[in-house]
Amino acid sequence: MFELTAKIILIGGLLGTGFMILRKIPVLRELAEVGVKFPEREGEILNLSKISSKTTSFLAELRSKFKDLKKKRKEKEKEVEFSDDYWEKIRRG
Repeated sequence: MFELTAKIILIGGLLGTGFMILRKIPVLRELAEVGVKFPEREGEILNLSKISSKTTSFLAELRSKFKDLKKKRKEKEKEVEFSDDYWEKIRRG
């Protein structure tokens, strides 16, 4: 009984999805022909001359902090080297 109910729900869902897709195909074709046009903005999106010196110094500090973090991570990765007898030590306990 449970399997029959699950099959009915599955088939109904697939048919409903197919019906909705078939109804939307003509609308999608019209969109493809017309194309989507975005309104043009006047001027530049980002004017670099308007960025203050505080912002540039802040960005420079962030960049240096990221570089420091990368260096620390690389140093930690180098420290985790195992010796040749690592597995022997584990087996012996």
